[in-house]
Amino acid sequence: MFSADILRKNDIIGKLSESTVNRLYELFAPCSYTRRVPAGYVIIDDGDIPREVVFLVSGSVISNAVSIEGNERVGAYTRQKFSILTLFLPLLTQTAHFSRLTTRSASTLAFVPADVFLTAMDELQEFYRAVSECVFRRAVDSTQYNYILRLKGAKNRVGSFLLFTCSRQRGFVYESPYSMSELASYLNLARPTVSREIHSLERAGIIKLSGRTIELLEPEGLKKMLNM
Repeated sequence: MFSADILRKNDIIGKLSESTVNRLYELFAPCSYTRRVPAGYVIIDDGDIPREVVFLVSGSVISNAVSIEGNERVGAYTRQKFSILTLFLPLLTQTAHFSRLTTRSASTLAFVPADVFLTAMDELQEFYRAVSECVFRRAVDSTQYNYILRLKGAKNRVGSFLLFTCSRQRGFVYESPYSMSELASYLNLARPTVSREIHSLERAGIIKLSGRTIELLEPEGLKKMLNM
């Protein structure tokens, strides 16, 4: 059953006014549904035109895209509950999607028809602005990700990822959703290599680690190491 909590707990919609959230629920609820799916379920594939907006209610998802070299796939994991998985430019323009989105574990997904979602954007200006800003941020993330994958050497990839990511956080503190293995997959590197580079930066006093929390202590020092 599609519930209002799915909207209220979403990181974008949950910040909107109560009247906007209530109206979105009125629009979405009659035509939306939830489904429990197994690991390996394909949510959307390369070349598909998004027909539904998909929320992650529980579980985990991996987004696979062809690497810059075009001969392998690289993965980025999504774990944040109630996030909108298909909120990218192809949804707004109704053009072909650019990656394969599959469940990494048994997951519960909520589906909203894309045409209803887009109609809500036309009707609700607050919702339109929030979605547009999110799509823009994700486009920037995608551009930076492609840049990182073009870099030669593990030091450059790991260092650039930390610089871009931490610089966007308040106080240069990044709460990573990734395990070391997941981060290695995201950067298309071996896990021991990523671990070695991160701990090397910690020993150099560039970053401070605490579990999955990474604090960038010396952004200028990191830029110098990366010749930026």
